[in-house]
Amino acid sequence: MKTKRIILLSFLFLCFSNINAQLVYLGDDEADKKYDGYQLNKLCGGLVQQGNSYYFTTPNGHFFKTDGTAENTKVISNFSGYDGLFLGATNKFIYYTININGRGNLIQYNPAANTFTTQLYVNDPYEIFSLTGVVVPDGNKQTIDELFVCPDKSKIFFRTFKNDKFRIYTIHDDTPSKVIMIKEAYMPTAENPDVVIGVGCKLGFVRNEVFFNGRIKKASMGIYETSISSVGPKADNESEYEFKSDYRLLEKKILNNDKLLQTPTSIFTLAQRQDNDGKQQLLEYTTKNASFTKTILSFKANDYSADVLDGEIYVSCKGKISLYDEKKQDYYYVFNDEKSIWSNIIPMGRFLKSNAYILYKSDDGFGVINTYNRGVKSIKTPVLINEPNKYDAGPVYAYAGKYGFYFIDYADGKNVFTQYNPLENLYTATIFPEFNKETYKETRGIFQQGDRFLILTAYTGNKGKIIYKMFMYKERYNGNTG
Repeated sequence: MKTKRIILLSFLFLCFSNINAQLVYLGDDEADKKYDGYQLNKLCGGLVQQGNSYYFTTPNGHFFKTDGTAENTKVISNFSGYDGLFLGATNKFIYYTININGRGNLIQYNPAANTFTTQLYVNDPYEIFSLTGVVVPDGNKQTIDELFVCPDKSKIFFRTFKNDKFRIYTIHDDTPSKVIMIKEAYMPTAENPDVVIGVGCKLGFVRNEVFFNGRIKKASMGIYETSISSVGPKADNESEYEFKSDYRLLEKKILNNDKLLQTPTSIFTLAQRQDNDGKQQLLEYTTKNASFTKTILSFKANDYSADVLDGEIYVSCKGKISLYDEKKQDYYYVFNDEKSIWSNIIPMGRFLKSNAYILYKSDDGFGVINTYNRGVKSIKTPVLINEPNKYDAGPVYAYAGKYGFYFIDYADGKNVFTQYNPLENLYTATIFPEFNKETYKETRGIFQQGDRFLILTAYTGNKGKIIYKMFMYKERYNGNTG
């Protein structure tokens, strides 16, 4: 396989233009003789980085390491026949999970020693981490457990559901063989309707405090409310976590959202007072307290949402976008067009941001807002992107980078990976090369990590055989540099 890569790489250098030098062929994702993971819609965990190395898993059951060149792309481990569900990188370890016969198994890889730990036990010696899709009994709602890496990358956290219990665990880089359960919650019953760890909840991190959401129902209130809770390591023992706060807000006539908005210094949610007639406000969480920010949004709307872009909160509704200034606790209008009705561009967000530009989707199509002068330009309509690791169900239309936005454009009968430079209103297509008797057919997955994109593709070879090829695209400025 390595010899084949070198020959094909030489061919690439002859064929690529200067623009396509951004695109590097990494190798083929070869299937075994029993199955084709792409045809079977197997999952993979995306792309992560540690130092100068990148790691990824593929639908054909391979765990790869690369530095962005074909010569140094290699399979570290195989798990043929299974789903590679999740992938995360801390400062010292790479974690990924595979689904074996409906049961997830957590793998810890140490790049420095090139060693694997395949069984990480919790307090119950008969329970291994279960990170796989389950049908939750109440409401028959499908959920998939998830992993999170804290901002300083010193710890990894897992949310699991098993045996009618929701749990959140962590593993610290400094104690990699110790699995710490930081919170446990049961499925709701008639006697105890609370779900402190919500189905599909996300985690937020401020300093050493870990925030998560759920729902609770107090008899005195009679209805469910979104709850936000937090835990943190004990001062004298960081391997033990203790309860910090459980924010019960409905008794204060506050209705809060379950979407955690994490900035570099704080955790917020959107919320409203019951007597505010649809006007919303940001709520900031600190240990033992949750306080409304100073300024209230003046719009009455039922489609409020908020996105954290470049560490700042953008609140939107009814065609309006406002930027929140944490220091002044005030809002600045970014855009106002009552004709626009916002839709999500990515599963958990309405917008993407690249420098001074915001990419949006509305009923009228896609456009880019210049936040300096509030000018708007319509752009081409992106093709929905295939992402075989979607545990956040929803569409992915584009990505944001340092030099613009990236999406799939349908041109000349093919899906083309395209950079849009909003400064110059310029589209730059990346053409996938043709190999000897192998022709590009389609893109099967795109995963971003910083300025790199892993692109999984399908080619058609002799007698219609499908070959899966892997590429890495390195972002750079395409446009007038004069």
